[in-house]
Amino acid sequence: MEALFTELQKPYTQLVDSISVLGLSVKNLRDMLLGSKNSGAPEIIFQLPPGSNVVKQSQMEMIFTEGEIFLETSPKAQKFFSTIVTNEYGEFTHLHCLITYQHITPNIINWSKDRVSNLKFLKDLKNPYPNDENFSLYVPIALCLVTNSRYIDVFREILMTLNSFLEGIKSTRIKVNSIVASVEFMRAACLLLNDLVIPPYDIELNVKIGDCDISIPVEVSSGLLHTEKCIAVLLDLIDIRNIIELWECLLLNKHAFIRSCNEYLLYLILEAVKELLFPLKWSLYIVPVLGPKLIEYMSSPVPILIGINSTQVSVESALKENPSAVILDIDSNILYNSSSSLCDCQTAIISKKLQLAKAYYYVKRDRLSTYRMNSLENNIEDEEFVRTAKTLLTTSLEDREKVFIALIRHIFLDFFIRGLGKFNVFFTYDSFEEHFEFSTEKFLQSIKKCSHCKMEEFWKEFVESSTFQHFLQYEGKCDDSYYRRYFGILINMKNGEYEISNTKSSYVFNIERGISPRQLMNLIKESKDKSIGSFLSDSISFLRLEIVNHLKFYKDYYKSGEVMERYQTPDEVNETYSLYYGKYGIIRVASLLLGHISPEKFIEFSIVNEIILPKLACEINPWTFWETSILQLYYLIKKKPCTWDLPRILGIIRILNANDTKMLMAYQLISGILNEIMGINTDVLSELIQFKGKVGNLARLLIIQGCTPLNKARSEFFGPEELRIEAELIAESKKPEKNLTPANANVKGKRKFSLFRW
Repeated sequence: MEALFTELQKPYTQLVDSISVLGLSVKNLRDMLLGSKNSGAPEIIFQLPPGSNVVKQSQMEMIFTEGEIFLETSPKAQKFFSTIVTNEYGEFTHLHCLITYQHITPNIINWSKDRVSNLKFLKDLKNPYPNDENFSLYVPIALCLVTNSRYIDVFREILMTLNSFLEGIKSTRIKVNSIVASVEFMRAACLLLNDLVIPPYDIELNVKIGDCDISIPVEVSSGLLHTEKCIAVLLDLIDIRNIIELWECLLLNKHAFIRSCNEYLLYLILEAVKELLFPLKWSLYIVPVLGPKLIEYMSSPVPILIGINSTQVSVESALKENPSAVILDIDSNILYNSSSSLCDCQTAIISKKLQLAKAYYYVKRDRLSTYRMNSLENNIEDEEFVRTAKTLLTTSLEDREKVFIALIRHIFLDFFIRGLGKFNVFFTYDSFEEHFEFSTEKFLQSIKKCSHCKMEEFWKEFVESSTFQHFLQYEGKCDDSYYRRYFGILINMKNGEYEISNTKSSYVFNIERGISPRQLMNLIKESKDKSIGSFLSDSISFLRLEIVNHLKFYKDYYKSGEVMERYQTPDEVNETYSLYYGKYGIIRVASLLLGHISPEKFIEFSIVNEIILPKLACEINPWTFWETSILQLYYLIKKKPCTWDLPRILGIIRILNANDTKMLMAYQLISGILNEIMGINTDVLSELIQFKGKVGNLARLLIIQGCTPLNKARSEFFGPEELRIEAELIAESKKPEKNLTPANANVKGKRKFSLFRW
């Protein structure tokens, strides 16, 4: 039976799912030093929330692609790394990492454990490192944020800002600052995990880490998606022709590999090309950085987007594994095995627009006359595009990149608008099978042809691709999908309301600080797991008390949690501390104080109930009432459904239901919430039926099909009265003392048959 939604998932509002620190544990690092080894297997040192198992061993090997962590005798520059994990349902999880090199000495390793051992004899062992009093090494540590959201730039900014903030505290080399840095890390972790949500449509969320404000980009409810800088990076590095051919490979689900010696660049380029598929999505597997041990993945019969470290896998080796694959070498800007079925006319249209956008963005204004831009503009039949491109000459430096990226995305969107058009006219509804069928034959017959070539070959491959087939499944659905957004753009274009670059202002909600140090320490004391061993329990209690005593010396900081210059009183410098290792390093402090708290208790390390929700509830501006209400709803459903405050959630839904226009923006979210509520509390079914408007209709549809949504054709087939009768039947059948059969249900409901399955 065709559903109203493609899938009905638990409402998802979490911005950061997990924070992990990967590298070498103190124990293994000590054993390596004593054994004169210079490398070891990477480990998950700790993860937050406590008890989470988000990062698996296999995923960690994607970050350290060589399978080993090597100790360095000199520091290296920090670097970013990102990768994607695809589950069996085709859902993508992103891992964004910042890899830094931490200074270690024998003393630092000594003081990283509660039971101090003697490593003074280390210099007498045979080892590859200098035997002197200044013996030291550098070990890579990866700080990782795990998320299901599509943001890229904001996570890079969070990692960079947090690391700079902590390094700034550490740089004074003052003993107490090691404690402050570790406490600030725990506060930031609680803020990211417990106090932030993915902002609803048309809402901007600002958060402060240290002295820096970080803005989570606004996702507008209609038009193009939020901008990511990776698209500008793509245009910076790759030739126009190569961009178009790589984009075509993704459209037609061909095997495509990209190479570079910069592993983070591989991720950015793949994400950029994926962004240019809008309104389609890449629906198959992605491996942004393929380890040399997994080279056989290249010969997979299913197309996989693969990034290759050019220092580990050669072009010849890749082509040997898959002779038909298209390979783009980013470093040399060479495309191997080129094969294109896109006609020259369409390629020329895209190329001219890209050339114009690049000229206005990269070329200085006083040199533009040399390029005769008017001639190039006259060859482009897109007035909105040309008008927006010209604004690059007068736009501020802060906004120029956003406009440029929006122009690039519009160029590829325009290809689909011209080629696909309103392709939904080729759908027919099969009432017997109860699903929509797309007439490929009629669609291909409607393709526009030019005097020199035609696009039949390209479109024949395109309609058979899994990318397009995945897109078609949204016909007749109410999902919050690219499909709905695409047709919204067509409507806006028809009404003259479409803008390539969104200039509308949005509601901004600020989160100025997280949980205070004093609150943090008190919650750690109250939330300690009583089932742990006595030695571990004593270690946690002693460390917490030691930190509290140090912090009380700076009373203002302990109360408010703000790091200020006047607290940096000189103290003797010691060699028992690096940012992550050492007696008060992040690894030891965070692992002991937060690592043994239950996930249910860890959620309470938050300012949501004390600050965020009251602040939202107190805003009485009628112009922002929708925004504050939907934000409250996002925060109320962050916890597990069994702990939801149902009266408060239903009260907010009732308020949101009064605005029919904006309810369409939250339709899938509301349906997911109602579905969860029905699963945990059947007593509210009668209350949901009484809702009016869109929420009431949706609730009745969900109840009728036993919490599995129906399609729009069925809602049109049955009248409101029949829907109400059947909803009451289902609600009655869920009561323990009732057991309705299909027979007596039909009689009671005055129906000759029932389409739903019992």
